[in-house]
Amino acid sequence: MAWAALCLAAGIIAVTLPPLLAAGIAGAAVLFVLGWTRPAWLPILIIGLSPLTWSLTGENSPIRFGISELCLGAFAMASFPRSLLNRRALSAGPLNLPIFLFLGWSLVTAVHHWYPQTALVLVQMALYLWVVPVLFADLRGGALTIWRGLKLLAVMDLCIGIGVLALFLMGERQGVFLFGLHKNSVGSSLAAGLILFITMSCEDHNRKRIYAFGALMIGAALFATLSRGAWLGAAAGLGILISIKGYDRRLSLLAAAIFLLCLWMFLLLPERSFNYLTFGQGPHQNLTIRMDTYREGWLAFTSSPIFGQGPGIGKESSGFNSLYLMILAESGLPGLILFGWLIISTFKMYRAAHRIAGTDSVERRLIAIAAAVTVCYWVHAAIDLYWGRGIMLQWACIGAVIGIWQKHSSTAIIGDDTASGLNVRAKP
Repeated sequence: MAWAALCLAAGIIAVTLPPLLAAGIAGAAVLFVLGWTRPAWLPILIIGLSPLTWSLTGENSPIRFGISELCLGAFAMASFPRSLLNRRALSAGPLNLPIFLFLGWSLVTAVHHWYPQTALVLVQMALYLWVVPVLFADLRGGALTIWRGLKLLAVMDLCIGIGVLALFLMGERQGVFLFGLHKNSVGSSLAAGLILFITMSCEDHNRKRIYAFGALMIGAALFATLSRGAWLGAAAGLGILISIKGYDRRLSLLAAAIFLLCLWMFLLLPERSFNYLTFGQGPHQNLTIRMDTYREGWLAFTSSPIFGQGPGIGKESSGFNSLYLMILAESGLPGLILFGWLIISTFKMYRAAHRIAGTDSVERRLIAIAAAVTVCYWVHAAIDLYWGRGIMLQWACIGAVIGIWQKHSSTAIIGDDTASGLNVRAKP
């Protein structure tokens, strides 16, 4: 019945409105009905399509959102009313307090310095830091739905990796901008894909060779992007996986093979690529310009170390090419301390969830992937732009682990437990 009504409404819209506006309204309506009647489909699309960061409103539009954000909006409109009708609490679990304190301090600093983009920046932060985790924590189907989304993401990353390698073999050696996607977005997606394929090769013994070959391809494609932040993020994420019992030996061997492959590709790079990666001279160097943006961000922070220059200063300038430097410039030292508290609370929650997940292999695998992906993105953010570069996956993973934590724990207090950092009392 809902689909029949939707088709009738779409026909009326198509006749009476301009084509572009009609297509946008019809697409949003289809996604809304899909989210209401098939709740598991939209989260799968949100995760699986997160590498596609094209702006549906145009690159020069003040309001930019991609396919994942459009699916997220429809998912939120369908999920929040259902949660309220069922009287389910909307919560980010142990991350509620650090998230709200960080967002609250950002709002305080915005009052001191308001820019044309400030409102959009605040909405963007609230969207990723609270809305996405809450939606995925309250997800129907739980870990199995997330896992299906990760499998779709793995297919997308493999396709992107093949395209990147094709461009690399055709002579593109200065960072790959694939189909209009920025190389740092491509690098972040491939770093997450590398973590996924390596985890699958360690878990699925029947297809371990297929997944290992996919990991080698994505590792080579990741190198071909010349995204140094994505390299560091992938290395940090793999380090997290190696530290988890059961992944160490096989993962170490595969990581060593990927390193040797990337070393061989490094020797094939021309001089202009070396200049791009280092402090070389000429039009292809990049680090000198980046250091200038770091100095600009540091000057913005030192001019107002407590309140910063307000959210939106990054939009008014270069973005400072570092999440943490941008937080210092926008929200001052208190803002960075609160964001650091959010990071620490996230990993304490991961460790507690891993302890209480029991023997559920899907949940434990999801927690391991979420921890590695989260480390990957936050390490990458230290030397590159963060907001709007495909970070939907990271916060969806955080929300999924919050859901696991809430499922297995009735009360959890961040404390001084020497084993995990959390005091956990299981449900009776």
